[in-house]
Amino acid sequence: ITTPSLSQVRQNFPAECEAGVTCMVNLELYASGVFVYAEKGSMQRSS
Repeated sequence: ITTPSLSQVRQNFPAECEAGVTCMVNLELYASGVFVYAEKGSMQRSS
């Protein structure tokens, strides 16, 4: 069994879908970064 390359898989989705998924992933990564930053700040204040 051969697995398709990443470029072949991506071609199966419309550009709008790919842009939407990319946007959602970027928002979630940003939110997780904000959360980690806030957690570090609260840990430093409580020490």
